[in-house]
Amino acid sequence: MTIRTILTILIFVFASASFAGEVGHYTALAWGPWDHMSPARGTGQAALGFIYYASDTMKDGSGDTYSGIDVDLSLPAMFAVLKYSPKFDILWANYSFGIAPAYGRTSINAYLGGTNIGGEADLTGWQDLNVIPVNLTWELSKYYSISAQYAFWAPTGSYHSSRELNLGLGYWSHDFRVTGSFFPMGTPYTLLSVSALYEISTEKSGTDIHPGDRFVIELGASHLFNQYLIAGLLASGNWEVTDTTG
Repeated sequence: MTIRTILTILIFVFASASFAGEVGHYTALAWGPWDHMSPARGTGQAALGFIYYASDTMKDGSGDTYSGIDVDLSLPAMFAVLKYSPKFDILWANYSFGIAPAYGRTSINAYLGGTNIGGEADLTGWQDLNVIPVNLTWELSKYYSISAQYAFWAPTGSYHSSRELNLGLGYWSHDFRVTGSFFPMGTPYTLLSVSALYEISTEKSGTDIHPGDRFVIELGASHLFNQYLIAGLLASGNWEVTDTTG
């Protein structure tokens, strides 16, 4: 098996945070356009990445900053997308499967009316695990391909409903994704893509909270310099399309 290790450089990234509801499991822009496709038949792929998100403000749905809230948010994490494509096809498509483990530190300190609502000690460890049982890629021509993927998130990260600070989210999620890929030069070096993901989640453990469904759109442009390095430009939108209840 040939393992191709890819370091994805995110040149330009949009990030957002929600005050109400749930942010969902899937982090938009964490994966590059190549991660939504199956690798070549009989080969594997290991895509490694690092995310760091920090904020000192909290905003509402209109983008206005909440006053009177002191926020110190620091969320670094390392992750890998590990996939393997056997030599057989499923439904005339290149089939692959994989996992995406993540390891990170969560640090949240927020004060509302002088009360500390998130000041526990830092937590470091494994976060919820993403499992990809099915990823199918149909190569329509040297210019176009379409991919369909089902993945789920297992609540393996440390979580307790009484804590403000957790590594995991405390519930299962199911992701359904469709991706269109375009190779304008007819070669695998330059890739443009659009990907749509719909996420359905179960009830949060230890509570009556049921996170709403989420819809994510990702646009990507990337260039493969060699088998180890891809540079990309990414943008996304992430919407809660049904209400969180409980």
